Amino acid sequence: MAASSSSLIRNSAFLLVLTFLVTVTSTARYVGALHIDVKLTNDLGAGLNLTVHCKSIEDLGVHVVPYNGFYNFTMDLSFFEVPPHYCQFKWKNVTYPWFLIYDQSRDWNLCRNYCPWSIKQQRLCMRTSKSGATKEHCYTWGS
Repeated sequence: MAASSSSLIRNSAFLLVLTFLVTVTSTARYVGALHIDVKLTNDLGAGLNLTVHCKSIEDLGVHVVPYNGFYNFTMDLSFFEVPPHYCQFKWKNVTYPWFLIYDQSRDWNLCRNYCPWSIKQQRLCMRTSKSGATKEHCYTWGS
């Protein structure tokens, strides 16, 4: 009898944990509560188009962004992690190789679920806003 009730408790605990995991992942997927938006703004200068090519697990394609325009994409959290996302930037005859545009260990505490970037000729900067104060976290090309 003791072995039977022990087995029943173990099976019940397993079903409870499994139900919890299914509920959490289903809620995140359908409610959309667990996602991160990345916005890339062309701040190169008047008349300069920015060509952006981003990828992670999937290729997000090539996009041409006019000056003061933007390209954005959304990433969904998968079991509370987001794979790294890389982007390549081109304008005129300048090409910058793949930059790690989203790295969860670097960016989660900076921008949480909205990560706006300003793409400039000398550097690219993530803009963050906390308590009403805006701050730029900048990276020079090649860093």
